[in-house]
Amino acid sequence: MEAANRLRITAKDCWAVGDESKDIIAAKKADMYTVAALWGSLDKESLKKTRPDAIFETVTLTSFYKAICNYLLHL
Repeated sequence: MEAANRLRITAKDCWAVGDESKDIIAAKKADMYTVAALWGSLDKESLKKTRPDAIFETVTLTSFYKAICNYLLHL
């Protein structure tokens, strides 16, 4: 939220990327678009259960592109 405030943008215009359930839960509470980073997660199933807006299985341009398309479809 500090970064959003400094940039003078709303939380809805921010993406939060996390590799733990608590990251996704906190970002959802802040009303941010949530992305689960599975490549760094020790507990992938728990992370998926938080129902992030997008899931990155790997660090690839394809994963990023799919997430952007999904985000734009839901604006």
